Order: sequence, then structure tokens, then C-alpha cells
Amino acid sequence: MTIAQYHPARRPDAVRYVHEAPPLYMAALAFTAYGVHWFAIGWNRLRQADPRVNVGMTVAFTAISVLGIIVFFKAGDYPVGGVFIGLTCIYVSDFFASLRADLPKFGNPAERALGFFHLGTGFWLFYLMFAVTVDFALKWTWLT
Repeated sequence: MTIAQYHPARRPDAVRYVHEAPPLYMAALAFTAYGVHWFAIGWNRLRQADPRVNVGMTVAFTAISVLGIIVFFKAGDYPVGGVFIGLTCIYVSDFFASLRADLPKFGNPAERALGFFHLGTGFWLFYLMFAVTVDFALKWTWLT
């Protein structure tokens, strides 16, 4: 391989596009991490594992979510920044909900908050999916 093969003009379109739109790197990083984590959460629930093991992961994923807020608001992509606000609320709630067995005073309300933030973030994410699709496919101009 020569240096000329790595020249930006010869990169595949996807790689070139990521370099032209750096917030996409944040999206790829976050949703790859979230996907793996959500698979692990589902696996643990299927096996009826102790939910307290999620406590440490909620701290790490709260940090990723806050990073997403910073990146997308700085880039001016406020609707996607809103998704990361919802994800931050989910992981902060999940921190306390995971401790329900040890701290029911905090865990019980946190589980209700977790459900609320799951619904709100999920509805916002579905709206964005629908809006972006009709914007691209039908040239509509919804908030995206």
C-alpha cells in the first residue's frame, strides 16, 4: 500500500463523509456502544441476573450521553442533542433503579422515572426517524 492510496480523494465515500461531518463519529461511537450494552442488558434480563451489575455501566454510559449532548449541541444539531438528553436521563434513572434491592426509597421512584424517560426518548427517536425519512424521501420539511 502506498501513501497515495490513503489520500482523502481516494477514500470510500462513507469514510470521506465522516471526515466532512465529524459529529457522525460521535453518533457511530455512541450507538455502537449503546447497541452492545442494550444487547447485554437484554441478555441479563433473559437470564434473570442481578440488576445491580448495571450500576457501573450506567456511569460510563451517562458520560457517553453527556458527550453526545456537548457534540451535537455544539454542532447545531439540536434534535439529536435532545436524544442524548433523554439518554442521559435514562442512565441517571437506571443508576438508582439498579439499586432498588438495596435502596428501595430511591429505587422505586427511579424505576418509574426510568419508564417515563424510556417512553419520552423512544417517542422522540421514532419521530426523528419518521421525520428524516419523509424529509429525504418526499422532500418534506419537518423539524429534524
